[in-house]
Amino acid sequence: GTDLSQIEIDDYGKKVLTKIEAIPDETEKTFFIGDVFTYNLLKVYAYYDDGTERKVIPTKVFKPKTDTKGTKTVTVIYNEGDYTEYATYTIEVVEPEIIGIELDTRNVQTVFYKGDTFNNDNLIILLLYSNGKKVRYDGPYDISFVDDAEDPMLIVGKHTVEVSVTAQDKEFIATYKIEVHDSGVKGVE
Repeated sequence: GTDLSQIEIDDYGKKVLTKIEAIPDETEKTFFIGDVFTYNLLKVYAYYDDGTERKVIPTKVFKPKTDTKGTKTVTVIYNEGDYTEYATYTIEVVEPEIIGIELDTRNVQTVFYKGDTFNNDNLIILLLYSNGKKVRYDGPYDISFVDDAEDPMLIVGKHTVEVSVTAQDKEFIATYKIEVHDSGVKGVE
């Protein structure tokens, strides 16, 4: 008899793979520096010499590094029988954009007495990035009081402190509240 285990069965008859095409999803064409490269929604099509095509699963995808910004090439390989085809596409690795600032005032003095010297020691400024990350900012910033003509440290009441950071050629502003109390000792005649 014939040893059937040695017979190669080709599901596609005499078709010959001529090329593949790799089409990335729009959501997987731009990555931030340091992001993990993904291709979960990548579509790969195989084309044959008889004019037919079909969607296939790639044999290998060479992942580009995302540690530096710029245009990166993704190489996709598909093997079928004795035939191997390659396709490439490009992705962009970009620096995340700063979209705002956040103030951490947990350890900042917010209650003062009339005539005290204002300080914002221990103020932590966080840069908020478009990729969801928050990064501590230690660069220069401006601080001012909102809507106070005189020295607010001489005016009993609540005051708004404005913190302004210029980064990526844009100005970002956040505020926090302080209170100034009367310096007179209460309850003593």
